[in-house]
Amino acid sequence: MLARTALCAALAAAAACRAAGPDYEAPAQPLPARFSVESATAAAPERATSVHLDDWTRAFDDAVLDGLVARALGANLDFAQARERLRQARASARRSGIELLPRVDAGASAQHSYRSLNTAGIPGPRESDQFDVGFDASWELDLYGGVARSVEAGRAELEAAAADLGSVRASVVAEVARAYAELRGAQRRTAVGATALDAQLESASLVRSRVQAGVANDLDLARAEALAASTRARLPEYARDARERIDRIALLLGEPAGALRAELDAPAALVRAHAFPDLGLPAELLRQRPDLCAAERRLAAQTARIGVAQAGRYPRVALFGSLGLVSRELRDLPEGDSLAWAFGPSVTFPLFDGGRIDAAVELERARADELALAYRETVLTALKEVEDALSSLSAAQARANALEQAVEAQARAVELAGQLYDAGLSDYLAVLDAQRTLHDLQDQLVQARTQETVQVVAACKALGGGWQPPTSRES
Repeated sequence: MLARTALCAALAAAAACRAAGPDYEAPAQPLPARFSVESATAAAPERATSVHLDDWTRAFDDAVLDGLVARALGANLDFAQARERLRQARASARRSGIELLPRVDAGASAQHSYRSLNTAGIPGPRESDQFDVGFDASWELDLYGGVARSVEAGRAELEAAAADLGSVRASVVAEVARAYAELRGAQRRTAVGATALDAQLESASLVRSRVQAGVANDLDLARAEALAASTRARLPEYARDARERIDRIALLLGEPAGALRAELDAPAALVRAHAFPDLGLPAELLRQRPDLCAAERRLAAQTARIGVAQAGRYPRVALFGSLGLVSRELRDLPEGDSLAWAFGPSVTFPLFDGGRIDAAVELERARADELALAYRETVLTALKEVEDALSSLSAAQARANALEQAVEAQARAVELAGQLYDAGLSDYLAVLDAQRTLHDLQDQLVQARTQETVQVVAACKALGGGWQPPTSRES
């Protein structure tokens, strides 16, 4: 009667209650109406201005890069680890959902006992057997939503893990694109240096002939040879940079160092973007950036855990039952007289816990408040990354365009300096200075174009890298 009364009281109280804890609402994030950099491609009007963010790497129109990206997504070890973490989150979410269901166990036992003679007041033989087989069932009623909140938290953590996978994917693609762009830049610097070295060696040979003919001095020859040697000294550094980038790509593809050198050693053109994704609006970052989605989902999970902790303040009601066959003789076990069953409720009231539940609730609230602040900081950081990437891209484009004009002008200066020297109107130092300046400007131009591509990669990654939130079935 007492158990029945307690059960009825708990059910009546639950009928008037909703799930424990606060219902989650995503915190509002004050965002600017638009990015301060209106067009990241304003400095390059000769190129197309838009490509879909989902396929941003195709803006480079480089089949080798596309192939490397595809291979990285299939073999990168960081990406594979993130997939395993997603599997773990999926299993954890499934396990929390199972807690809402009743549990049924099947069992069987056989026991032979020998009773002490000193056992008083218990008649019967000293030796006995007992056999039983049956089912036990239990089901804790989630009257106050504690388990439901736990399921809610598990689901949010699963969605956060899916977003984390998107973050790793965006990072892997961006790292491959950057390393590949820097590889082609290093190879181009090697080619520019080799061309400059050939021209300087030819000039030194001409000066040597003029010295032998008595129309030039040894100082001019020494200067010409020193310039050629200086240029030659740079080439091993460029080759080293190229090898390091190849090995970096190999690591991103899950390959050992040196595995891709034969494949990527051959020089190719610089990687340049022929299009750029539409910037969209800052508010779209909240759904485009996987790190923002992950931070928001973890805040949702932590908010649900407040409800899990608060549910500990209320009664716990469980139903249990058993059904089986029990007999002293194994041969009598299948008979109807062996049938045994039991059923009943269980109610537990928290009367005194010394403040443990209140402390647990306060702990979960503090963690939620911390994650809310972290989410806000992540949003602000994302905005800064986009603005910085777009500003850097605009600056890199402007610098590269100016260097192109400088290279053209300096090439004319080299030609004019040679003509003046041949006419005897200038010394050879002017020719050497013009050649040195031309090589330096050409090298700077290669670096500037490479940096322009790197900033395109950074901007696309900052915009979300083409990530799309998965559907419920996919996550």
